[in-house]
Amino acid sequence: MVSDNGNLLLDCDFGTMPDPAGLAADLSALPGVVEHGLFVDFTDEIHVGTETDVTVFEP
Repeated sequence: MVSDNGNLLLDCDFGTMPDPAGLAADLSALPGVVEHGLFVDFTDEIHVGTETDVTVFEP
């Protein structure tokens, strides 16, 4: 996918991340990476909705 500004957007699933904070730091340090979408320490809980249910994940 390409953004309005012509930037590449990737939506990837690589499975469980053993160290999300470390991965976020590594990605942020890469030249050219504008944002990575790993919201480490940004929230207290996550709500995941489906057609029939909502699951709340808390750290």
